[in-house]
Amino acid sequence: MKVKDITRQVNDPKIVFELKYTIKEGGGSLGFYNKNELYYNDKLHNMTVKGINIQYYNNTRYLVLEVK
Repeated sequence: MKVKDITRQVNDPKIVFELKYTIKEGGGSLGFYNKNELYYNDKLHNMTVKGINIQYYNNTRYLVLEVK
């Protein structure tokens, strides 16, 4: 599944996406993005998702996507 497949399913504009590499790839974070920022970044938008996690911190919802 690609990042673009997941962003199409999310309708809430307040959700923040965090993209990070899997543990095998080093586990580093690629940053925090909203839906529109991911839509216009082709490199991030076409990455393959290996895992999904949801977090709630400081009244903000985060959708953490582990990518390869």
